[in-house]
Amino acid sequence: MIVRPDSRFRSAALYTVQPGDVRYWGLTARAKLDTGDEYVTHYVGEDERLDQIAATYYGNPYLQWVLAEVNDLFRWWDELEAGSALKIPTREALARILGS
Repeated sequence: MIVRPDSRFRSAALYTVQPGDVRYWGLTARAKLDTGDEYVTHYVGEDERLDQIAATYYGNPYLQWVLAEVNDLFRWWDELEAGSALKIPTREALARILGS
């Protein structure tokens, strides 16, 4: 199974429930800011989505999961309110989070 290098599942273990069963991925770590990690504050615009914000800051909309986890957004698809503040990790902090 091929996993994108920016996927949250790239370093996750592959498990088999029973022989012949479908395999699934499990997360081994969560994306969190460490003490000393730098970030910028982004104020959400009207009808703005997390994938758009990730594309703006990182050039990659698939990194929306990092923004969701760093900001403790469990149901990120409907939690963004215009004017709310999001922490956007700098590229250096992002590299640490992604383990690169």
